[in-house]
Amino acid sequence: MNPDEIMAQYAGLEWRGTGFWPGTELASRCTAPEQQRRYRRLHVQITWRDSYGEPVKVPGPICIRGGKFFGLGLFAPITICT
Repeated sequence: MNPDEIMAQYAGLEWRGTGFWPGTELASRCTAPEQQRRYRRLHVQITWRDSYGEPVKVPGPICIRGGKFFGLGLFAPITICT
């Protein structure tokens, strides 16, 4: 398995219209190019865990894209206290 496949296997995704930080603008209010406006806009939180379920720190930045003209916006770390 290559490193990208391993990262995908252990990635957890949570998405919603409201932000993950207090005071974050609704995702639906973010601007988008005309050709992308028909798609839903969401805030997404990605977390990685190891094979034991323990959180893994992933150094950034992280680049994710879905096509020639499609990518994702700002990535910022969130520290989760347990």
